[in-house]
Amino acid sequence: IVEHFPEISPGWLLTGEGDMFGRERTGHTIPLYAMESLRMQGWEQNDPECHLMMPIVEPCDVAVRSSDEGMSGEVMVGSILFLKKIGVEAIISGGLYVIVSANYVILRRVRIAEQEQMLRFEAANPDFDPMVVSEDQIEALYRVVASMRMY
Repeated sequence: IVEHFPEISPGWLLTGEGDMFGRERTGHTIPLYAMESLRMQGWEQNDPECHLMMPIVEPCDVAVRSSDEGMSGEVMVGSILFLKKIGVEAIISGGLYVIVSANYVILRRVRIAEQEQMLRFEAANPDFDPMVVSEDQIEALYRVVASMRMY
């Protein structure tokens, strides 16, 4: 069999263990939480829904299931977002971010506002108005590294 199908792992063929095609797993495990849990103090101490093994190009800190309809059209509710925690100073204008404040956890496109130390949050869904907020109102900020659409 191995002579005719060299892509098949001899170890898997003999034992049934490992990957059938002998590929090594690449990537790392990422804890999956509900999006709203990011508002709770010490949310990292809670048990995640599960851990995901994802071959992601760029490492990330956490995965969340999106519950925000503000970006529908771009990101469906229920999609899994892979997030990297960053500081406000690292914002790239026009990027997609999950923003945590005392009152909300939202997914928006973030732009640097014309006023100093102000940010503009833009939604893809026309039912949601843009918001302009002060940088000091942001408790945590996560850049969306990747998303996985769930059907």
